Amino acid sequence: MMLAVAAVAVAGGAVGPVFLRSAGDSSLVAAVGAAPVASTVTTSGQGGRALWKELERLGAAPPGGRKGWFGPPSIEGAAGVRLTDAQGNPFATQLIARSGLCAHLSFATGHCPRGVGEAAISARSARILDVGLGSRLRTTTTPGFNAPRLSVVGIYRLPTVTSAGYWNDPADFSFGAGTPNLGAVDATMVSPPTVWLAAFLGDVPSLSMTWQARPSGLRNGPLGALRQALVAYRTRASRYGLTVSTGLFGLLGGVRSAGTSAATVADVASFELVGVGLLVLYLVVTTAAADRRDETELAARRGFARRQALIVAVGDVGVMLALSLPLGLAAAWAVVQAASGLFSNGTPVTLDWGAVAAAVAVVAAGLLAAAVATWDLWRTPGRAADRKSRSRAARAAAESLAVALAATGLVALAATGSLSGGGRDPLALAAPGLLAVGAGVLGLRLADAMLRLALRATAGSSNLGPFLAVRAIVRTQPSPLRRTLALTAAVTLAGFGVEAWAVTAANRSRVALVDNGAALVADVSAPAGSSLATLVDRADPQGRTAMAVEEIRSLSGDTLAVQADRLAAVAAWPARLSSRPVSTLARYLDPPSPSPISFTGSALSADVSLSRGSPPLLLTATVYNNTAQEEEVTPFATLRAGTRRVTASLSGFCTTTCRLVNLSPTVAGGNGAVPPHVTLALLHLSTLDPGRPTTLAIHAGVRNAWAAEPPGVIVAHGAGGIRFVIPGGDLTAQGTQLTPVDAPSPIPAVATTTALTLGAVTPGSTEFTATGLDGNPIDVAGNVSATRLPELGSNAVLVGLGNAELAQTGPSVAVSQVWLRGRSAAAVLQRLERLGVKVNSELPASTALSQLDHEAVSVVYALVLGAGTGAALLAITVTVFMFFAGRRRRRAGLHALLVGGVPSASLRRAVMVETGIVLLVALALGAVTAWAASGLALASLPELTGGSGGVPLHHHVVAAPLLAVLAALAGAFAVLTALAAPLILGRGSRKVRRGES
Repeated sequence: MMLAVAAVAVAGGAVGPVFLRSAGDSSLVAAVGAAPVASTVTTSGQGGRALWKELERLGAAPPGGRKGWFGPPSIEGAAGVRLTDAQGNPFATQLIARSGLCAHLSFATGHCPRGVGEAAISARSARILDVGLGSRLRTTTTPGFNAPRLSVVGIYRLPTVTSAGYWNDPADFSFGAGTPNLGAVDATMVSPPTVWLAAFLGDVPSLSMTWQARPSGLRNGPLGALRQALVAYRTRASRYGLTVSTGLFGLLGGVRSAGTSAATVADVASFELVGVGLLVLYLVVTTAAADRRDETELAARRGFARRQALIVAVGDVGVMLALSLPLGLAAAWAVVQAASGLFSNGTPVTLDWGAVAAAVAVVAAGLLAAAVATWDLWRTPGRAADRKSRSRAARAAAESLAVALAATGLVALAATGSLSGGGRDPLALAAPGLLAVGAGVLGLRLADAMLRLALRATAGSSNLGPFLAVRAIVRTQPSPLRRTLALTAAVTLAGFGVEAWAVTAANRSRVALVDNGAALVADVSAPAGSSLATLVDRADPQGRTAMAVEEIRSLSGDTLAVQADRLAAVAAWPARLSSRPVSTLARYLDPPSPSPISFTGSALSADVSLSRGSPPLLLTATVYNNTAQEEEVTPFATLRAGTRRVTASLSGFCTTTCRLVNLSPTVAGGNGAVPPHVTLALLHLSTLDPGRPTTLAIHAGVRNAWAAEPPGVIVAHGAGGIRFVIPGGDLTAQGTQLTPVDAPSPIPAVATTTALTLGAVTPGSTEFTATGLDGNPIDVAGNVSATRLPELGSNAVLVGLGNAELAQTGPSVAVSQVWLRGRSAAAVLQRLERLGVKVNSELPASTALSQLDHEAVSVVYALVLGAGTGAALLAITVTVFMFFAGRRRRRAGLHALLVGGVPSASLRRAVMVETGIVLLVALALGAVTAWAASGLALASLPELTGGSGGVPLHHHVVAAPLLAVLAALAGAFAVLTALAAPLILGRGSRKVRRGES
C-alpha cells in the first residue's frame, strides 16, 4: 500500500510537466489553425512575369533550409481593375491568380480559367454586371492603355471564408462594399498570365508568396534560430525588391503567454495532488509507525544511535519511494497518453527533464514527510510528559500554519480575484487546496468538541452502538478524526475540479456558439423570385429549428437581418448579451405595422383630390419589384384642382409582385404661382390586371399609416382617405415624398456598443445609419444594446428581416444563410433543398469549439479534474488501508468487550457508527469547502486565450456536477461504513462468542 501511495504522489508531481508540454504543443497547433494569416511568412512585391519567376526560385529554398518549419509555399498575384455593367456603372474587382486555385473553387457552370484572358466570376457578380458564360467583361482602363480581352469561362459558387481555410480573406468577396460612386463585386479568378495583363489596365500586379508555418516544425525549434533564419531570408528577398512580413513571432508570443497561465494552473493542480499524496503518505507512515514502536524501542535499548534509529524508522519508506520513482514516471506518461484525445491531432506525449526533476522533488518531500511522521521513533528519548508537551506544541503549530494558509488564500482572492472584481489570476486555483486544509483543521476541532459534548449526552444511553462509537473516537490516540484532514482535502479538490472543468467547458461552448451564430450555420442560395424566409417557414413550421438570415458586411459596420420571431429559439444568445432579454426582442425588432401596399398589374390607378387654387402637379410613384429587386419611377397624368382619377402605366414592370415605395408630387411646368399650402388627398388606389381593377388597401383609417418628408408636411388620416397639407415651397423644391409606413422609421435595431459609439448621430443618441441589404444606408435606432452580436462581432447591428427587406430599394448584396439548432436541423435542411434552396456550405459550432478546446488553457482543466479525481480515489483507498492496518489493535479491545458480555450486534453497530461519523465529517466539510471555493475562485480562473470577445461568461456554481461527485463519494463512504465492522471484527468474533458460551 505504501508503494502505491508513493507512486501516486510521484505520478502527481510528474504528470503536470508532461501534461503541460503536450498542452503547449496542442495550443500551438490550435493557434496556427485559428490564425493562419498570422502564422505565415509573406514575401510581397509588385511586378509581372519576371518577379513571379523570382518568387518561384525563392520558394525552392525555405527559410532555415529543410528544418520543417514551413509547408510548401503558395504564390498569389492580384491586381485591381474596374468593370462596368450594361448601363456603364463602374465596379471594382480584384483579378486573383493563386496556387491550387482550381482545386478550391466549385463552379455552377463553366470551368476554371487556365488560359490567357480567361476569367471566372461569382454568380452574384454575373447578375449585377449582366454577363454570362462566354461574355466579354467590360473593363475600364487608364487613358493611354489598351484593354485586354477578358472572357468569362466559369461562374463559381461563393466559397466558405474561414480563418483556417484556403479562403481566409473576406476582402476577396467584398460584394457591395466600396464607396457610393464605386461599388465592389467579388474577386475575378484568372490564371497567372492574365494577372500580368493588368499592367495594360494601368495597375501593376501585386505578387506575394506565403509560407504557412507547420506546428510540428515549430514545436522543437528554438525561436532564436527561427528569427535568424528569417532575417537571412529577408536579406535574400530584398535583392529582388521584395518585402517580407510575418505575424509569427506575435503569434508565438501569444501562445507563450497563454502557456504561462496554463503552466500556473497545471503546477497548482499538480501541487495539490502531490500535497494530498504526501499527506496520505504521512498518515500511512504514522499508522505503520504505531505498529513498529516496540521494534524501535528495542533498538534504542540495544544502544542504536539516532542515525541508525532513523534508518530503522524510515528505511523501508525510502526503499518504497525509490521504487516509486520509475513507477510514478511511467504512470504519469500513461495517464497523459490516455488523455491524448484532449490534444490536437499529432500532439506527442513525451517525458522531459522537468518531469523527472518534479518526480525527484516529490521523492525528497516524501522522505521528509516520513521522517516527520516517525519523529517519535528516532528522536532523542525523553520523559513522556516532555514528549507529549512537545507533540502538542508541534501539532498546534501545524494547525495554526494550516489556518494561516487558508486565510492567505482568502486574502489573495479578496486582493486580486473575484472578491475584488479583479482580472484573471491562475493562482486562484490554489485557494481550494488552502481552504481545504484550513477547513479540515477547523472541522477536526469542531467535530472533536461536538463529540465531547456527545459523551455526556450518551452517558446514560442504553444504545451501546453510539455509546461505544463516541468514546472510541474521543479517547483513541491518535484520533480517528485525523483521517478527516486528507479526506476533506480530497473531497474539496474533487468537487472543485469537476466544477472548474464543467464551468470552463460550458463557457467555451457558449463562446463558440456565439462566434458561429448558432449550432449550425448554412450559406444558401434561394431560388430566383422566392423569399428565403417563406421557404424556411414552410420547412420548419414550428419555428424552433431554423431561421432565415441575411448578412452584409461593410467597412462602416456589419448588419444582420433575422426572422425576429425565431431569434430566441435558434440563435446563440446567452443571458446578459444584450440590455434586454432575447425573449422580448421579437416584438421590439418587428413591431406591428400596416402591411405593405403590394400588387401586380399593368397600370396603377389613383383617385386624387387637389385643393382649389392649386397649380397643376406632376405626381410620380416609385415602385419596387421584389423579384427582380429593381426600382422604377412612373408618372401619373397631370393633377389639377378638384377630384379626378389618374393612371400610371407600369409598362410590364410589375408582372411579379411590386411594392409601392412612395408618391412624390411636384409643380408641373416649372415654378409658377404657388399658394402657401396645397392640400392633396389620396382617396383610392387600384391596379389594372389587365383592364380589371383591383383595389389596394391604403390603410386610410389607420393612424400613422403614412408619413411625409420634409417634416413640414401635415398628414391627416380619415375613413375616406389620407390628406396631405404640403407647404408650397416644398412642392417647388421637388423634395416632397409621401410614404406608406409599412416599416418603422428608424428601424428598431440591436446595436453593439461599438456601433453605437462610432455611428451615433449625436453623442448619446441611439439613432444612426447602418448598411441595408442592398448596400445603401438605412436609418436605425439601437435602443437595445449588446456587448457583441452572434457571428458578426463587436461592430454590428441586428434588425428584423422583414423591415430590412422593406427598406431595400436595389438588388440585394447580402449573403443568405439559414441558422439551425436541434436534432431536426438535418431534416429541415433536406426539406429546404427539396424546396429548391441550394446549400453552399455548412459550418457547425463544433468547429470553433474544437479550436478552443485544444488551447493549452482549456486543456489544462482536464488535469484539474483528474487531480481532484485522483485525490479522492487515493484518499478512499488509504481509508480502507487504515482500516486494515489498525484492525489488529482494535480487534483485541472489541473482543474483550465481546467476552465481557457486549452483544456482537452492538459492537458491529458501534464500528459502523464510528466509521460513519468520521466519513460524514469529511464529506460534509469537503462539500461545504468545495462549494465555497468554487463560488470564490471560479470567476478568477483564466479560461480563454484571447478572452471571450464580449460574450458574457457565467461563473456560478453548477449544482449538478458537484452533487454527482458528492453522491458518488457518499456511496463509496457508505460502502466503507458497511464494510468497517467485518474488516475490524473479522471471523474471530464468532470464535470468541462460541468460546464464551
